[in-house]
Amino acid sequence: METHQCESGQCGYESVHGWDHGACQGSCCGDGECCCDDDMDYSEELLDAAMSAKKSLLRDKLKVKLEAKLGKKLDKLADIAVEILISEWEMGKAESDKREELEQKLSNTMWGE
Repeated sequence: METHQCESGQCGYESVHGWDHGACQGSCCGDGECCCDDDMDYSEELLDAAMSAKKSLLRDKLKVKLEAKLGKKLDKLADIAVEILISEWEMGKAESDKREELEQKLSNTMWGE
């Protein structure tokens, strides 16, 4: 457990694994109040971390579900988009017959026509 000094240098606070939880040590200011009053409460930080982890986990699960249900179609879309990009690079112009053909192919793949 590290102990850091507050801006005033009069009291410290604990940092456990990078989480500042405002538990001051040493001399404090005034009526037993810690001079580190601007530190976020440790429980709030922990709950924020839990929410962040939950969102991250949900994002990962969504990716797995999307891959299972749409993976092949998304692969086709990605292939066509890469073809368009390469075609533009090789031809050196944005508007080309090949681009229009590939855009139509992309639209047909996206909308199932």
